[in-house]
Amino acid sequence: MQAGDIITLSINDSMQTVTVAGILSDSPLARVEGTETFFCSEKTFTALIGEKGYTIIDIQFENNASSEDVKAIENLFTDGGVIFSDSLSKVQQQRNLYHTFAVLVYGFLSIIVAITIFHIMNTINMGVAAKMKEYGGMRYFPFGGLGACKTVTKNVCH
Repeated sequence: MQAGDIITLSINDSMQTVTVAGILSDSPLARVEGTETFFCSEKTFTALIGEKGYTIIDIQFENNASSEDVKAIENLFTDGGVIFSDSLSKVQQQRNLYHTFAVLVYGFLSIIVAITIFHIMNTINMGVAAKMKEYGGMRYFPFGGLGACKTVTKNVCH
């Protein structure tokens, strides 16, 4: 969808057309699969639905919000004219799923890195062990410390 597109909505068995004025890059509301969320002015809402005085109050808590915090807000609206919808559990489930997935992915990558490091160390050790006789024989020749290091490095890298 893009700004300027025309959408036909079926509201109360009547077809209504609206023009998309803009698209949000991110929605502050928890999304439900298979549904779309539309934002409009009170005037547009009244024209489409026919109800007046309808308002949504979206309250967002900090990350450490608890169920008691939600209950405290819900208790503020006790007159019966308010429909209270709690999305905290949905948001917490989404966050928990994200954290679980992150732990799984990074844990798997950590294991792969550990195996790679072990393999590199093992390869170097095997290369040095295979050439131990040659390295021992080098002590009898006047290579010096630096010449021996260069020879070992050359054999390990090739």
